[in-house]
Amino acid sequence: MDTFLWVVSIALFSFVYLIVRKLIRESSGKKKLEQELAMAPYFKATQKYIGAGGESCIAVDEDKKTFCLISNPHKNISQRVISYRDILSVEIHEDGGAVTSTSRASQAGGALLGGLALGGVGVLIGGLSGSSKTSNTIERVDSRITVNDTKSPIHDIQFWGGQVNRNSPFYIRSSKEARHWQGLIEVFITKADAEDAMSETEPGESKKMPRFNIK
Repeated sequence: MDTFLWVVSIALFSFVYLIVRKLIRESSGKKKLEQELAMAPYFKATQKYIGAGGESCIAVDEDKKTFCLISNPHKNISQRVISYRDILSVEIHEDGGAVTSTSRASQAGGALLGGLALGGVGVLIGGLSGSSKTSNTIERVDSRITVNDTKSPIHDIQFWGGQVNRNSPFYIRSSKEARHWQGLIEVFITKADAEDAMSETEPGESKKMPRFNIK
């Protein structure tokens, strides 16, 4: 009996230790992202989100119409501030499958997105590709942003990580946050397409509108 209790105690201690270690690591990662965001040049965040796990961040300066994208994979932090016109598409993934997606529909935006695809974006997208799961549980909620940058065209943000029930308040809150950013970016995509349409459309021609795809 004493041996059994000893084994259970060790197992419980190990579990708690791993959880605490993970929380400390995530907290440290988020702190680094906060510091990096504060140093972004000519950028003042009006809205921001630091991804679960502390590995990525997105922020928007609504006055300057710019986005700050920060990644911290394997402690190799990188930061870039981009114009809203450089955002080509945004998707929400649940357990690797795309749930919603919006992309630039204008001739200019479509050409940029097509050019990136020819350059190998399709391979990168495969990292989160797959069919959406319809089970009652879910393990990941991610957002994927494609930008006009051939060296680093993809920016992923994790909104939730860990198996929970779809009725869980954790999933509901994370899904709501992901859709908020989806909608916010859609607003800027629509604005960019409208500007392109104004410059591309001759008098009397109809203007193009962005594509909204729901799977």
